[in-house]
Amino acid sequence: MQFKEFARKLSSVISAGGSTDKFTKTLFSSILIDEGLDILDEYKPSSYKGFFNGNTSIKRIANKINAYIEPMEFSSYIHSFSDAAVENLCTVFIENIPDINPSNAGDKLAELFVSIITEAAGAKKRSTLNGASEPKHIPPIIIDPNGKAPDLGFYQDGVLYFEKIRGVDEYEVNPFTKYLDVAVTYYSTKKTLLYAEKPHPFYDLYVCNDVRYKKFRVTGVRDLKTEKIISNATVAKLEAESKYVIIEGIGGIGKSMLLTHLFLSSAKETYSTGITPLLLSLKSIRI
Repeated sequence: MQFKEFARKLSSVISAGGSTDKFTKTLFSSILIDEGLDILDEYKPSSYKGFFNGNTSIKRIANKINAYIEPMEFSSYIHSFSDAAVENLCTVFIENIPDINPSNAGDKLAELFVSIITEAAGAKKRSTLNGASEPKHIPPIIIDPNGKAPDLGFYQDGVLYFEKIRGVDEYEVNPFTKYLDVAVTYYSTKKTLLYAEKPHPFYDLYVCNDVRYKKFRVTGVRDLKTEKIISNATVAKLEAESKYVIIEGIGGIGKSMLLTHLFLSSAKETYSTGITPLLLSLKSIRI
């Protein structure tokens, strides 16, 4: 698929009648990490109109931005629209992506966009969302007799083992390393109403909340006598109170920001604690 067709199909659903140059620039910015955004300012509105109409090749801009592509960014951009819009995108792209559905639309469209950019740039096409190449075959699996979990697994000579080889760097064999690298980069910046155009470093915007902790009696009634305040909350501090924690509060009080802080602070300790934090956003889960 050419970029012109890709952009026009997206525009038919999510452009909201905006100008073609602004919409096209938004598409490119939505698949780049922050380091690549300045490249987009080198091009005039007329260039973006040319990209959209197919009158101008995207080869040059594709060559410049190819090193800064992050498909997860574009997937999040797609799922920032309403469920109805995502369903409409599935209808529009069903001929190009037969297995597209509302649950995987962001990932599938991101993969298609990456293939368009890399093909235009003359680079090797990425075959998966996170940029890793898919294996040409499914290797045989050898399960460790000690019953170690798959998160300790690694590939060697086409075989997946579930135990660690002596002398091999843990960074290389931990399958969550790539996730942490990408997720920490993604959550380390935030867009806000004041900084809607360009994300700012998370900790330039955030001061950790105090968490008011109330224990429950066996009957399920809150025991107000044991109420306490947890300042500078971390996962370790919360876990010291209970293995199971529910954080509640009114809208806009900072629950999501607190969870982002808990994730980032825990990620810094991963290699000393051996614990890998996962931050899963319910809005990204489509059933």
